[in-house]
Amino acid sequence: MVVILPAQPQSYAILDSTKPSADPIGVGLDAWGNYIGDFRGLGNGCAEKSPFPYQVRNNVTLRGPGDGYSGYCLLAHTPVDDTKQHDFLDPTGISELQGKIHSDSGPEAAIRNVRVSVSPGDFPEVKVDVDFSGTKTNYQQVIDYKMDKKAPPTYKFGFSGSTGDFTDVHLISNVSIRSIDSLEELHLVKQVDNTDTQPDAYSVGDTVPYQFVVTNTGAESVTDIKVTDPLIANISCPAKNLGPAGGATASMVCTGSLVLTEAQASDPSGKLVNTATATGTSSLGSQLSSTSQATVAVVAPVKNAALSLAKSAKLNDLNGNGLADAGETIDYSFVVENTGNVTVTGVSVSDPMLSGVTCEKDSLAPGESTTCAGDAPYTVTEADVVAGSVKNVATANGTPPEGVDPVDPPTDEVVTPTVPPAAHLLIQKTATVLDRAQSAPAEVGDQISYGFVVTNDGNVTLSGVEVSDPLVGEVVCEKTVLAPSESTSCSANTYTVTEQDSVAGFVLNVAVANASAPEGVKPPEEAKGEARVEVIPRPMVAIRPRRRPMVATRPRSLCPGEKPLRMQRWQRLAAPSR
Repeated sequence: MVVILPAQPQSYAILDSTKPSADPIGVGLDAWGNYIGDFRGLGNGCAEKSPFPYQVRNNVTLRGPGDGYSGYCLLAHTPVDDTKQHDFLDPTGISELQGKIHSDSGPEAAIRNVRVSVSPGDFPEVKVDVDFSGTKTNYQQVIDYKMDKKAPPTYKFGFSGSTGDFTDVHLISNVSIRSIDSLEELHLVKQVDNTDTQPDAYSVGDTVPYQFVVTNTGAESVTDIKVTDPLIANISCPAKNLGPAGGATASMVCTGSLVLTEAQASDPSGKLVNTATATGTSSLGSQLSSTSQATVAVVAPVKNAALSLAKSAKLNDLNGNGLADAGETIDYSFVVENTGNVTVTGVSVSDPMLSGVTCEKDSLAPGESTTCAGDAPYTVTEADVVAGSVKNVATANGTPPEGVDPVDPPTDEVVTPTVPPAAHLLIQKTATVLDRAQSAPAEVGDQISYGFVVTNDGNVTLSGVEVSDPLVGEVVCEKTVLAPSESTSCSANTYTVTEQDSVAGFVLNVAVANASAPEGVKPPEEAKGEARVEVIPRPMVAIRPRRRPMVATRPRSLCPGEKPLRMQRWQRLAAPSR
């Protein structure tokens, strides 16, 4: 809003409940010198105060937007010779304005023609020209100021009259508003929407809001109005038709926005310039059009080379248990993406568990990705089973353009669970009677040969494999370290069948196998194996001695029913050996 003030600051700094609808810029035509000073505290809150603690008569002053009683900061004023002695009674005083604002010669002689020009753009240039002759033929520029605050999308012009020293009457009349440059019948102005505070420059990913002010400057309505922009696809207008110039429906504001891309932000000029076009149809059916260009400052992105890596694993589960067993294989694949803003060449993936990795592409533009795969599958090892899982870390890398910092190689780990480690032993014991048929039982003195087979039926390697057998003494095994499913044979000295075995009728023998498991794995329980050999018992020989009657040393009479006692002696003897 621009307020033209003939003299008094009270006309601009709102001293009652009334407040302008938008931030005003005040142009003061100050005959009495009240507007240039911070009287009544109107400059409170400003970074810089007015340098004039007194009235400076006959000057033109520009002040910025304020609120109520304060904040109306001094922006510009006409030249002042502060080397002169200040005299309030002097109608021109220390002012060096080209002419006099005040006149005592009557209304006609006091006419001053004032022209205020506001340029288009985010930061308008405000110019004030005054014709002191009143003839509109001798304008002289008295102020030229470029605003440092972004302007609103549309301007309102306000005009206020006042009195000076209670005797002067300041009137504003014959006001006209027109464009400095002639306008087309359909006129478009494209500008940044400053409804919300906007940055001084935009970066990649920022949203730039735009307004498109479409105005009908002709005497007839314009229909079928459209606004297009090659960079903005979401332009929306509140109406399709505009009424004749001067009416309430002669103008409308359309809106749209764009999200700044890397390419747009990388323009060497540091600016984004784009042009919008408004089209419409006149009442006579002719096509009307108008173009408007807007420029915003952009921040070129810092060149950054960056990659991301995603790794995945596929288990070839032969037994379908859902876990990795030693000997099964895993296929690994990778996705490498360029997450930076420069092209990266020589893209590769390294994986210490694979013989090699091949990628479909070795050069990636920003946002582009490629798929890679291991040249051969990975075979699960016993060490993986002992660890409880297969953990694999891969690394991606690439080469940035010259002058760009190297890529920080990304890594990714994938974990495949394995079967739980289990240590377990089996032992099989056999017995063979030497010099006998396979099924023939043994006899006292026969030799029995024992054999042992120890098997690792767990899923981890066992060490320190040993067999103990109290019947035969030391047992010697061919191997003391057994991989899963591996077996070893063990042997011992022969055993001689004894008389006690013959009495028992058999030889029963139990062997015990033991081993150690890898560190962190529960040791296997001892395994037992037995062998039974039947033994032929020796026959018992009965010797019957000669019977001799017992002679009583002292005869006695037998009782009725008794018979004489005869005694025999028996002895058990061993059978003769062969």
